[in-house]
Amino acid sequence: MSDEVSVLTGDLKVTSDGETITWTLANIIHGEGSAGGPTGDGSFTSKQPTTKALHVSPHEFVQRKAAVTAKEADTTYKLFVLNITGTKASLTLVDTDGSTSTYTGDGTQKGLDGSYKGIWWIGNKSPRYDRPQVTPLNATGLASVSWLDDQGRNQVRIYFQDAFGWVRELKWTDSVWSPNTKRCFKPVSLRTPLAAVAYPNGDGKGIAFTSDPEIHVFCIRITNASTLLEYVKKKGEGNFGEPVILYPSYLAPNSGLAAVALQDVILRVYWQDINNIVWESGRDTRTGNFYARQRATPGTSVALQGTPIAAAVGIGYEKEPAKGTITVAWENPDNTLAGATIRQTAPLVTPLTFPVKHHVSPSGSITILSWFQDKTIIYYDGLHQESIQKVTIVPGATATQFEGPFHSLTGNITTSNSPGQGILVGAAYGKPINGRTGSVFYQRAGQIDLGEVLL
Repeated sequence: MSDEVSVLTGDLKVTSDGETITWTLANIIHGEGSAGGPTGDGSFTSKQPTTKALHVSPHEFVQRKAAVTAKEADTTYKLFVLNITGTKASLTLVDTDGSTSTYTGDGTQKGLDGSYKGIWWIGNKSPRYDRPQVTPLNATGLASVSWLDDQGRNQVRIYFQDAFGWVRELKWTDSVWSPNTKRCFKPVSLRTPLAAVAYPNGDGKGIAFTSDPEIHVFCIRITNASTLLEYVKKKGEGNFGEPVILYPSYLAPNSGLAAVALQDVILRVYWQDINNIVWESGRDTRTGNFYARQRATPGTSVALQGTPIAAAVGIGYEKEPAKGTITVAWENPDNTLAGATIRQTAPLVTPLTFPVKHHVSPSGSITILSWFQDKTIIYYDGLHQESIQKVTIVPGATATQFEGPFHSLTGNITTSNSPGQGILVGAAYGKPINGRTGSVFYQRAGQIDLGEVLL
């Protein structure tokens, strides 16, 4: 075989009779630089024993040592692109929902006619998701989770919906992005708010996070009687399980969402009810119970209907779990910033007192970054200055510090006061990276690109 590059496109069908998996290629069209082999409209078939652990789905690559049932193996792809250079080969599959998977092989096995080497067994290789080819949904929800792993590395995971409604994961380690995205699950509703937490060791006992801890992602099934859904990826496992339906009383269909994990077995989830009260609920990871713990909006106060909700606990708090203070923020009905601190000892809920009113866009977003016993920063979409604003809360200070507009974000985030406002999420680093202490992630209003600003 020559060192020329062969590119073909066509239809690919994967089927199984329980003993072998059959790959059928049809409507084959040669690209430029072809190196021989089947051409034109037509098809050819190769059979691959299931005992060789073929991956048969573009998003759940299931490895089997036993027979694969036809139900598990039947997958139809719109398009495939095969690239061959010398004995190296790669196969890109485009699923019917537009998602893309790429396989690579070294091409040491001959194909049917001896010209193509490795088309059918390339499927034994792990997939490579191509992040630039993934299109985020316009006005997607965003969630971020960050931790310092047991090797001293900062870890961040970003969750968003793609254009086909799937929630995907972006992986970040010590400021280096993985070139791939991972398709996680497909919630019922488009543009659902998202919240995520990493759960250390999955048992609430240890304080060390691995690089692949248990992760919980929350979203809302938006209906007249909306419900909260929880998806869980167990520690060390690659896939998220089926959703657990949680039933907070009177969940507002347009509620925002936030969640945090302390060093115990209770996850804290923040949501808004139909009376515009923001609640803290507990998700007991031992019993599965989900129950209202307390109001986050103090006294008789309420929040703006459909308010964004943000919550964070100071990164590094696990050194002294009893001192883990949660900061929660939301928007008042008069479009001003509001919030509270929630401690594990009395007083439990203390309203945040701002020296001046901070005006928030009615269609904007809020995110919080917090460092243990150091400072907490709230970023929000400003109303009058039409720019991102910043409020710094320093422990022990007599008053919060207001800084804004935060011009270094201007031009990266569109903050006009209009529906479809850009959304913000943040991640505080467990230790500085080149002098940086955190990141704010965003999607600009009316845009699909996701961006990052280092702080």
